Amino acid sequence: MSRSVTRLLLHCLLAAGTLSGSVARADLVRLKGGGELRGVFLDKVLPGRLAASPVRVETLTGGIITVSQDDVEFLARRNRTVEEYEWKTRLAANTVEAHWELQEWCKQQGLKKEREAEMLLIVALDPEHEGAHRMLGHIRQDGKWMTRDESMALKGYVKYKGKYLFPQEVELLEASVVHRDAEVDWHKRLHVWQGWLRSTNPSRQMQARQELSEIADASAVGPLVKLFRNDASDDVRLIFVRTLARLQGTAAVQALVIQSLFDNSPTVRAAAMEGITGKSRDIAIPIYTKALSDDLNDVVLRSAVALGHFGDPEVVPHLIDALSSTHTYRQQVQQTGYLATQGGAPLLQPVEIVLPPRDIPLSIPGVPLPLSATTPGAFYPGNAPPQTVTTAVPVPVTRERTVLVTRQFQNTEVLAALRKLTGEDFGYDKRTWNLWWTANRASVKSAAAPK
Repeated sequence: MSRSVTRLLLHCLLAAGTLSGSVARADLVRLKGGGELRGVFLDKVLPGRLAASPVRVETLTGGIITVSQDDVEFLARRNRTVEEYEWKTRLAANTVEAHWELQEWCKQQGLKKEREAEMLLIVALDPEHEGAHRMLGHIRQDGKWMTRDESMALKGYVKYKGKYLFPQEVELLEASVVHRDAEVDWHKRLHVWQGWLRSTNPSRQMQARQELSEIADASAVGPLVKLFRNDASDDVRLIFVRTLARLQGTAAVQALVIQSLFDNSPTVRAAAMEGITGKSRDIAIPIYTKALSDDLNDVVLRSAVALGHFGDPEVVPHLIDALSSTHTYRQQVQQTGYLATQGGAPLLQPVEIVLPPRDIPLSIPGVPLPLSATTPGAFYPGNAPPQTVTTAVPVPVTRERTVLVTRQFQNTEVLAALRKLTGEDFGYDKRTWNLWWTANRASVKSAAAPK
């Protein structure tokens, strides 16, 4: 197609003062000569590809033009409203008023990007145009109009995934993503090594131990805890705590404290406690101190042993409070009797009940007299002997129920820790201990301070 034809096509396009509303789309033909033809394809075409045959286009003015495939550079389908906007921009004067009118038209047509482009042109022509700045979301700060990003940047923020954060927060988030990816990788490897430890193949077991002994990445702590903390083998859990002891760090030390308090194996508990060394004790001591008020007395005692082992006099007041403690437990108790029949009528006959070492009064529904667990065969009131039912066929009846049992303990391990830390012994007398501590606190702390 000659350049004169191209100019003619463009002239026909620009000469249209109105657009037909019957067509919802405006397609585009890019000509090799540099021009463009806009309208609606009358034949089925594949956008973006070279035309395989002549392209027929109904122009925006209503005419039909056929373009040879040799003159087509590419084809595109575009929204007719967008094409109308393109047409209007070519006719509009480069003034604030003209662009403001055009952005209002874009607003009515729902053309958000095009409207934003018009307002950017307005502020380029008039840098102090408040209406355009407001619509663009700009902020006036320190006497200047600026974008929200620019305003937040002046306050020290950066935009990260749609949110304004301080650079330090972005670093932490990105580090956490890297850490999470590393944890996934460690979980896969540790799962394999755990299987090797459980296998009967000595070479595999040795290889797994070797791999675990070489871990130096703190990202492995989380997967280690998930996979090994509750392993059924004491030996595997012992390897686990020794691995944590080499890693140290906050997460590893916290895991060691938990293992030293709750593991079923005394050997594993001791290894976990002894694995907390140096400055890592500063992480562990507050956790052990809090555990002195745990609901389980065993945990209280284990915490006291650890605190005595670490030798920090700051914990003395907490140990004094834990010299004696009260704990409530749930306990299963039994109620037993015989169900006998006489003349077809059921009869509950009380019998001896022995549940050592409990001393809990028991009773059976339907039996008028209570039984004593510690005095088998004794009946109240009056120690009246039981009546014998000679024709009854006894059937044992037992039922269990849960009761709350409250017990008070004098904690010998706590007292031992206090003796070790202070060199004194006032037994379980909390008042005397507190008086002594008030008078000697400074000297004890001074003696314990590093030289």
